Amino acid sequence: MTFSAWPDEKKVALLSRLLSRDENVPLHEALNRIAAQEGFGGWSLLAPKLLKLRLL
Repeated sequence: MTFSAWPDEKKVALLSRLLSRDENVPLHEALNRIAAQEGFGGWSLLAPKLLKLRLL
């Protein structure tokens, strides 16, 4: 599950909810996994990038 271009908030939210439900993990763990797949150390590092992209 990776993004072809820079992820947007809606795509991250959808994928994290699906991952959380499918693998029965907490939402914060699903967000961290998605961030790691995108090359970030965790959700806390990906979230500001998403916010910055939205503001540009």
